[in-house]
Amino acid sequence: MQYYDVIIVGAGIAGTGLAYNLSQICPNKSVLVIDKNELGSNQGHSIRILTQKLENYNLNYIHKYDGIKVGAYDNIFFTIKKNVHVIDYKNTCNSFLSQSNAVFKREKAIRIKNKCLETNGHKYNFKYLIDCSGKNFFLRKILNKQLPFRYWLGKVRILKNDNNIKTNYLYHMFNDNGDVEEINPIQGNIAYGLWKYEKKVDFDSIKFQPIYKKLINNLEVLKENNAVIPVTPVLPLRYNNFAFLGDSCGNASSSMAFGVTPTLEASEVLSHAIKKNKLSEFEKIWKKRFINAQVRNLVSKLDRNNNPRFMKYIKNYPTTPEVILKFRKYPSLFFKLMENYTFSYDEIPKDILRIYPKRQKLFQLYYYIFLKLKYMINSF
Repeated sequence: MQYYDVIIVGAGIAGTGLAYNLSQICPNKSVLVIDKNELGSNQGHSIRILTQKLENYNLNYIHKYDGIKVGAYDNIFFTIKKNVHVIDYKNTCNSFLSQSNAVFKREKAIRIKNKCLETNGHKYNFKYLIDCSGKNFFLRKILNKQLPFRYWLGKVRILKNDNNIKTNYLYHMFNDNGDVEEINPIQGNIAYGLWKYEKKVDFDSIKFQPIYKKLINNLEVLKENNAVIPVTPVLPLRYNNFAFLGDSCGNASSSMAFGVTPTLEASEVLSHAIKKNKLSEFEKIWKKRFINAQVRNLVSKLDRNNNPRFMKYIKNYPTTPEVILKFRKYPSLFFKLMENYTFSYDEIPKDILRIYPKRQKLFQLYYYIFLKLKYMINSF
């Protein structure tokens, strides 16, 4: 029976990115990556958008935007002038693994007993097992651990760019249902995603209606897929000699579902903990660095998406276009919100705060207390 210091279940960006970081931080560790499919096959979208260039990684950027156009329905309200980079998902996974010392085997993880992982082909002994299985939640289900309680569900497509939409900007469009639409023109195609924020994964009960219709209507659909991104962190991130990374623990941005950067940052923390043979440090350091930003963004999302039946009774509750129009003077602030930046109230302009009625702020306070208690309880 073969032995590995670290076995990673899942060969997406979380799993292959961890393999890469382990080879950089503790190259003497033996690492096995397994997946029932090929590298990067569990993707929801063929590309990933990075709001910052990751200098520590040898990434192949396939496109660069000059900024982001932001609006609601069929109107663009402002433009964020900021370089945004694009990577190909599968190619990035292959690149991470090829630059690592890890062994990859295409096998299906079935069960765990003591420190032994059984697949459909072999049995492996290990010191640490890391669940990077994404929305499949392989280890969380075996251990009967809590699953994420909110998801971005996406209807993702590759569209033919018949309208010759310029490729120097991408588009983020919003509506009053809390939906987000991404339109990413790249060369002759458009990588498109319409995202809904939901409590459970149930595509049959959801209707996906385009937001910026005049831009993308009547474009030929070359490829279509459903995507699931868990976006509420769930604790524990570590249990005995197991740990959870990436979508398997909801470690993506709740605001815009940008998951690559926080996942790679978390994998660095995890790699250092494995190097020290102190897996408990992973969750401790992760919470210190990330949990406050996650909670603050979740407050906003739960407030707008979880109580539509209450909001209609709040006088002067702002519509999505009204909120976004207020940010016209503060495009850099809006960009920070997209990146999951943690604000102090002193940093938020007074005219932004004033658009929310006082009674509605009670909902935000309720969700903040609810989430802080939830994560405090789940830490034990």
